Amino acid sequence: MEIEALDMDLESLLLECASIFSLTAEQKHLEFLAYIEPETPVCIRADQIRLRQILLNLLSNAFKFTHHGHIGLRVYTQSRNGQNRLCLEVSDSGIGMTDTQKGRLFQAFSQADASTTRQFGGTGLGLSICRHLVSLMHGDISVHSQPGQGSVFTVTIPCEPASR
Repeated sequence: MEIEALDMDLESLLLECASIFSLTAEQKHLEFLAYIEPETPVCIRADQIRLRQILLNLLSNAFKFTHHGHIGLRVYTQSRNGQNRLCLEVSDSGIGMTDTQKGRLFQAFSQADASTTRQFGGTGLGLSICRHLVSLMHGDISVHSQPGQGSVFTVTIPCEPASR
């Protein structure tokens, strides 16, 4: 698989992802906030198709495992070692995970535990695919979570301004 770095509109991608989940948020009575930090460039060079796939998977999981409260999608940039990085952060107030469960998250065909599969379904491939795509983009994906307190998934990839 090859990653394409093409000019893209980050704001359009965010709006598209938000619109896909707005009905789910309404049906589940969840607050859903999606925003781009003010100093984040909205026109960047990136693989829009792969970023969409990553965001849709992370948001899908957040909605699957959150029964009350909120879901957030925050996009911002940071500078690390002189390089600009795009950060995509999906947070929720869902069921959360233990350290043991987090250790299995990014393995193919693995979920937090067997009870998760029975209760919520899924194949255990989504996060493994996300990790692979993020790696192909020379980025990182991480999770911070506590049982009963929700989770925060953060994707960080190199960021170039669009050529336009």
